[in-house]
Amino acid sequence: MRFTIVPYTGTGVDGLAVTAGFQPEAVFIQRRSSPRNFICKTSAMAGANAHLHAGAFAGNRVTITTTGITLGTDTDVNANPVTYYA
Repeated sequence: MRFTIVPYTGTGVDGLAVTAGFQPEAVFIQRRSSPRNFICKTSAMAGANAHLHAGAFAGNRVTITTTGITLGTDTDVNANPVTYYA
């Protein structure tokens, strides 16, 4: 099993790529300024759907790629200029 933490800054633009250097099976995204909730995405979840811990599933959040993740415009994962950890 491989594990890495990748900090990134949101842009608010669809298609932001975050590279981990390998294809993840699960991704957790934490907003730096708000430790209240995190986003969870697994390779078994369809499309860009992801789950907000203590919240609901929503689309346009996270897609797992062969080298990391690609982010949609949902502000839980890609608000400008918020720092996140994936």
